[in-house]
Amino acid sequence: RARLAAPDSAPEVKAHAAAGLSAILRARGDFGEAETLDASLAFVRSWSLLGPFEDDAKSGFDAAYPPETDLQMEVTYMGKVHPISWRALPVPAPGGVIPLDQVLDPGEKVTGYALSFVRVASDTPCVIRGGYNEAHKVWVDGELVGSRRTYSGRAFDQYAYGCTLRRGWNVLLVKLCNQESGW
Repeated sequence: RARLAAPDSAPEVKAHAAAGLSAILRARGDFGEAETLDASLAFVRSWSLLGPFEDDAKSGFDAAYPPETDLQMEVTYMGKVHPISWRALPVPAPGGVIPLDQVLDPGEKVTGYALSFVRVASDTPCVIRGGYNEAHKVWVDGELVGSRRTYSGRAFDQYAYGCTLRRGWNVLLVKLCNQESGW
């Protein structure tokens, strides 16, 4: 709490402190204060999810699945083992973490997508920050703004990608690949 209140703390330090404190509060059952902290971090919390597609031998990163070439919300695709379609995350992502392993199955050697819409009043320079469990790509309005072919593990604000959000609604599409141990 001291880091959050300190006027000389860098914004990144305050964000890490807020995220850590939010996780502790959630674990103790204090969801109200955790939600207040989460709101201060401006997480994108409303998502639609699609998947899983194939990622055997880490092939999903380079594969251009339909959301990358022709984003349609009302279509059913053949996924890795069964038909798949977009579906809304049933509750806002707690602490900014999308629980893919609770929504997309199977959870190993797979590729999935998360889609959200962000509205801004005027053109706004932005940094898309995130922690991605393994390989990922991030698009804003169809433009690839960042990617990493790393299969390691997730951490808060692990990656940061600069972009410009345009006045009005912006499409945020994230591709996530996963090999083992669930999303």
